[in-house]
Amino acid sequence: MEKSNELIAQVNTKTESNNKAINEKKDQLSKGEGKSKKLGRQIKRLEQSNTDLSATKAEIAKMAGSDQKYDVVNNDNLPFDAGGTTSYSFSNKTVEITLNNSVGIEVFAHEMKHAFQFETGQIDLTSRGGGMFHDQYDEADTFERQSLFGSSLYGYDRKGNPSLPSNLSGLPSARQSNTLKSQSLVETYVYKRHARNKETAYRIDGKTFIFNPNK
Repeated sequence: MEKSNELIAQVNTKTESNNKAINEKKDQLSKGEGKSKKLGRQIKRLEQSNTDLSATKAEIAKMAGSDQKYDVVNNDNLPFDAGGTTSYSFSNKTVEITLNNSVGIEVFAHEMKHAFQFETGQIDLTSRGGGMFHDQYDEADTFERQSLFGSSLYGYDRKGNPSLPSNLSGLPSARQSNTLKSQSLVETYVYKRHARNKETAYRIDGKTFIFNPNK
């Protein structure tokens, strides 16, 4: 995906900038300039940013090597405030990241995190977006990723709880991905039990499964 290369370029640029800032602050510390505790906190934040940026590249590499196909679709009819969405195309057997052309790279980073969540069995996907295993923590993780590349008002609060826009408050407040362990557990005890009427895709141990309630 061309967008992935753009995101990797952003990762490299930000990592280089962080490393420069870290070295400058360490130099200040060695010279006794500035407040040591403040500089220490700043260095720690920059190092954490680099860790998160490195994780972004690793996730892109994992998806690139997957047998699951991922694609970016441009749709200017997508509301700007929605920015993007990640869903599953059952006709193409493809995870589609749909973006409004006006959004920045930070929105793509947000949606790529959702794609990685699908790749690693953290969420399931329908043709419209996240399925039953899509929870508030999944969204908080994607907003935290978004904040690496641009502004975001959401993510985790100081207590480590998800802080999300009101339209996502209805998502499950507890992590749901632990249930995505076996095909029989997912389909027999979850989807059928809750009388799902939507086709759903999910991955377990690197394999994509499709659940169709009408078959």
